[in-house]
Amino acid sequence: MKTVRLRNVELGDGDSKIIVPITGATEEKIIAQAKELNQGICDLAEWRVDLFEKHHAVSEIVRVSKKLRDVLGDMPFIFTIRTKEDGGKFEGTNEEYAETVSKFLLEGECDACDIELAKGKPLVQSLLGDAKSHGVKTIVSSHSFDKTPTVDKMISILGEMQSCGADIAKLAVMPKSIQDVLNLMLASAKAFENLNIPLITMSMGKLGAFSRVAGLLTGSCATFGSYGQESAPGQYDCRDLKKIMEMLYE
Repeated sequence: MKTVRLRNVELGDGDSKIIVPITGATEEKIIAQAKELNQGICDLAEWRVDLFEKHHAVSEIVRVSKKLRDVLGDMPFIFTIRTKEDGGKFEGTNEEYAETVSKFLLEGECDACDIELAKGKPLVQSLLGDAKSHGVKTIVSSHSFDKTPTVDKMISILGEMQSCGADIAKLAVMPKSIQDVLNLMLASAKAFENLNIPLITMSMGKLGAFSRVAGLLTGSCATFGSYGQESAPGQYDCRDLKKIMEMLYE
């Protein structure tokens, strides 16, 4: 299994890292959240750009990203502009999504960039190329908010992310039963055995909460915790999550 290094954080080294989304709508709230996160309560930050009130203005995104870099210091952060189809607030076309990400990568600050698999292989690979040319690592992601696919389908999705050229593969699904949660965990464990890139996997909602701390079993290299507002259903508060992870990984 290949590891991926984001500044001082090694993903895929056996420890499951904690990622906390920055969800503020205004620049002031974004920076305030970043200052809170830079107090040792998580390993990485994810900026949910689609929740920023000016997310349609690339120049504003770039400007705020540079402020984030100053505030977060050496803490790595992920650039994510989540579309409506994948559970976010960005409602532009695929072309507008690609243009926003591509322009940001040219001038903005981040350590990794989330790219949605559902946008199609040509667009995904084009953005992967843009990220690579600017020294930015990539997370290719897929989100299913209405179901949990079959084990074979989930393994196939993660494999497709690797074949596209992702540095990290991320899969989040919604369970309707305990069996769905177990199926996600099984698919993740099998993919971990067979793929060569780090995985981030989770079963969402209250039912799937256990999967978020089961990286030792599933091979998931990171888990998302909240600090204030959840960015996805079922996230633990990052302070509670940190205590749980310390007990599991000590």
